[in-house]
Amino acid sequence: MHVASSGSARISHSLVTSLDPADECLVGTKLVVDPDTVFAADPKLVTSTAAYESLVTVTDGAQYYTYANPTIYEDLATMDAHLLSAAGYCVNGGAAGPATSVTSTAIDMGDPDADYASEPAPNGGRLNLGAYGNSVEASMSVIGQPEATVEVTFPDGLTRPLVRITMGLESGLGYSATVHITCSTGEVVMADNDYTFVSNGDVIEWKALEFLQPGTTF
Repeated sequence: MHVASSGSARISHSLVTSLDPADECLVGTKLVVDPDTVFAADPKLVTSTAAYESLVTVTDGAQYYTYANPTIYEDLATMDAHLLSAAGYCVNGGAAGPATSVTSTAIDMGDPDADYASEPAPNGGRLNLGAYGNSVEASMSVIGQPEATVEVTFPDGLTRPLVRITMGLESGLGYSATVHITCSTGEVVMADNDYTFVSNGDVIEWKALEFLQPGTTF
């Protein structure tokens, strides 16, 4: 992409092969690239990066870049931009793709505040980059969204609750997460704790420091 001195452009939520100016992939003093949502590496698409680059080889004319391939648009129409995933992915037309051991690192790399609700589970709780992010054809996350089972008991038979949180994941794969526990009674904060490096199967226990009045909501 070349941006003339009289123009400007911003790139975000995109897949590019390189951000190195020497590669002449993205050129222009008024070209702004969002480093948090632009993926500059091989995204591991169904159509390989090498195959894609062979379609868009260009020749440098006196003033413009022109496609060397006269059937470039027909060839690009056959490209499959779905991200590969060992957990499952689609191919053009929406069918499930064949099993693979390759997983694109562009999965779950979108804006953490963006909507991802349309992506099939397991979706990692975050938007995928690329053409199919937040769609029913989004590639699945290998790890998925950690699950937490919360149990509240009163082991002493009194009003000092014990909160037990068991971490899980349907796939059974490992992960490392940070769990934040907040507990309050009205305006009184009883707990505001972070537990780091929590893995699948770990159990976190928190016990109130004080006895509560019967009927207290926390």
